Amino acid sequence: MKILKPPRLRRGDVIGLISPASAPLPAEKIEKGVRYLERLGYRVKLGEHVAAQRGYFAGTDAQRLSDLNAMLNDPQVKAIFAIRGGYGSPRLLPFVDYRAVRRQPKIFAGFSDLTALQLALFRRAGLVTFSGPLPGVEFWQKPDPYTDSRSRKSVKIFIALTGCSRSFATPGFSTKSTALCSVCSPTANRATRRSRISCCRRFSTKCCHG
Repeated sequence: MKILKPPRLRRGDVIGLISPASAPLPAEKIEKGVRYLERLGYRVKLGEHVAAQRGYFAGTDAQRLSDLNAMLNDPQVKAIFAIRGGYGSPRLLPFVDYRAVRRQPKIFAGFSDLTALQLALFRRAGLVTFSGPLPGVEFWQKPDPYTDSRSRKSVKIFIALTGCSRSFATPGFSTKSTALCSVCSPTANRATRRSRISCCRRFSTKCCHG
């Protein structure tokens, strides 16, 4: 399988925000997350149904899938961030436009429930994705200085994208942790884990697993 490394993120690029899992409540979390990313120098595009609600989900499966596939097919969008985790992403996996992912590899960042989607993107399209902060969780309120500084460093990972990274600490926690790409994730299958060394050599960098 060919491993796809998305193009690096540059200041002024468009970041697409979607809600593929649970609803970001209250809705002001979306607006404040947008403001944070704009202060970092990026443009932000919201999914059409990003603020939708249907029970525990951010809208119906069809609405959440529509936003995801729209961002994957939008040539202006260079990175896709999930607003929050929760539950719901696995329900979308059979219907994701994986062909669009292969045509236009993009940075995809999230964690928690989004892990299922990230692993599917790697399994079905070979896309390297990232575990990273969620705008509707870490950024809707003014982050404390530690969270803010570590989150800015995580964004620098995307700017200087090499497929793997070491310089990351989970926002909001005092214990440093590593940002894992989908190749090096401990949840990857055995064949993927055996490719770790070749992954590092492919991207000419020190990989996140050390």
